[in-house]
Amino acid sequence: MRTIVLFTASYPYSIAVENTFLEEELYYLNKYFKVFIVPLSRKGTKSDFIVKLDNITVYEDLPQFSKRYFLKIIDIDFLKELRKIKSFKNLKKMISYYAAVKWIYQYIDDKLSRNEWKQEYIYYTFWFNHSTTALSLLKKRYDIYFLSRVHGGDLFFEVNNDYIPFRTFDIVSIDKVIAVSKYGYIYLNKYYALYRHKFDLIYLLSKDYKVINPPNNEEVFKVVSCALVSPLKKIDEIIRLLYKFNKIYKIKIEYTHIGDGIDFEKIKKLSKEFENNQYQINLTGFKNIDEIMEFYKQKSFDVFVTLSQTEGGVPFALREAASCEIPLIGTKVGGIPEIILENYNGFLIDKDFKDDIVLATFYKMYNLKFSNEYLKFRKHSREIFLKKYEAKKNHIRFIEFLKGIR
Repeated sequence: MRTIVLFTASYPYSIAVENTFLEEELYYLNKYFKVFIVPLSRKGTKSDFIVKLDNITVYEDLPQFSKRYFLKIIDIDFLKELRKIKSFKNLKKMISYYAAVKWIYQYIDDKLSRNEWKQEYIYYTFWFNHSTTALSLLKKRYDIYFLSRVHGGDLFFEVNNDYIPFRTFDIVSIDKVIAVSKYGYIYLNKYYALYRHKFDLIYLLSKDYKVINPPNNEEVFKVVSCALVSPLKKIDEIIRLLYKFNKIYKIKIEYTHIGDGIDFEKIKKLSKEFENNQYQINLTGFKNIDEIMEFYKQKSFDVFVTLSQTEGGVPFALREAASCEIPLIGTKVGGIPEIILENYNGFLIDKDFKDDIVLATFYKMYNLKFSNEYLKFRKHSREIFLKKYEAKKNHIRFIEFLKGIR
């Protein structure tokens, strides 16, 4: 049985909220490989999911990062990267980034030099970040195979002040980059066409909980969203637009948001300003996946809405809603158009939307729910989920890829 060394932001710890992404994948990796997990942070609560998996080991011996690693950054690779810097802001970013790279490099180098870890292991970074660059440096000394997933914040220049440290260096060194969305795969090929042989598209795996959301037969328009409450998710805009929709169309609304985050208190205050007897707002706060599925099992919803301004992959919240036969409305960003097919299981709107377009889209969905066509939308949502993302069917491709590595 081969061994994979997997670098995470914090999993099995909760601070980076990776359990939704990783646990289904680990369930299948455990069947075919030994997996060593190295979390870069050990903050938050520790998941007990992997306790049930015989072939998973968590390495908790990575030392805390210290400022002494800033003293190690000056080398030939640093000086080469320095030539690309065009602003003081990006210089600071590069220096901080490379100090973290040296921290991780030292840890892996110690493992390999002492033969505690073998060169023939598969080295896998779940995010295209410091760990990836550390492995790029180590490839100069050791004959290792390494790959990385790439999502959104670790891929798109547009959300990184048009600069990601050591990106070209990493692309040249790495053996395989796996995009988690078609949009990300196309983006890689656009910017790094010479290395397209290194790129692949393999979706993250999602468990099918076999929950079907009960249809809403009331005239109330029941809307749900689920996301971290942050500026990019535009939860405040959903609240405002539904208020406007209620005023214009005189349709009673129940809006539910699942999740918390840095703007949660702001959203609670905003909700109190807009809520009235014709517009009910329910903020549930954080729910884990089992709680979300139970919620979808018990509460009827007409549509899931996201007005997110940026996405890398296909959001798990959309997959979960689709798996429960909930139609979708979302912005044309990242991998969202890969799960929302226009006029098939939902509707897409531009990222820089105008109010009247969103309101018209809400009204179209509201009217649709009283027709037989709406039942087709519901069935289509689940059909897309099962075809593209459901783990039981789709894990084989990822496993076969890993098995085929030299």
